[in-house]
Amino acid sequence: MANGSHPLLGLLRSHHYLLTTSSSLSADALARTTPTASAKEEHQQLLDDTIRTAARVLQGLVEVLPVGHPIRAIHLSELGLLCATDETASNIPAPSLPTNEKVFPPAGAARLQLAIDYLVEARKELFIAFGAGNECGDGGKKVRETLIQLETEMGIWKQGVKTAWKEQVADRPRG
Repeated sequence: MANGSHPLLGLLRSHHYLLTTSSSLSADALARTTPTASAKEEHQQLLDDTIRTAARVLQGLVEVLPVGHPIRAIHLSELGLLCATDETASNIPAPSLPTNEKVFPPAGAARLQLAIDYLVEARKELFIAFGAGNECGDGGKKVRETLIQLETEMGIWKQGVKTAWKEQVADRPRG
């Protein structure tokens, strides 16, 4: 069944809303206490489920709405912001998966790049939906600010990888 079909799209959007609310409540609970490893892992699983559901909703919206439709543009920005959310369980080892299996959403820098890609696309669609005047409103400003932060973070990450690589190559014994 296609994600854009009736009633699946509506049900997916409702499910996404419930997951987003639960994820927000879970993050608040983690912030108020000293989280255990299992609590972090549960929160991370909830966040990943929210992102997967949001991606399915996006697929459905793409099937039924034209480029630049306000609902589609806003959902793209929501999905980008979800992908940009910090991973709470990054220090917990993930279950081993076959190397040929693609995991969605990705982790680390790949997740950050995915967030940037979604937000760039969202910004384009926000301009179509709401016009270029006034930076597309508050949503457009939020997307722009987040993009600047993420691109800075990605630049720092890439620089750190380059530095570590150079140090590793310099420390190798020559023979």
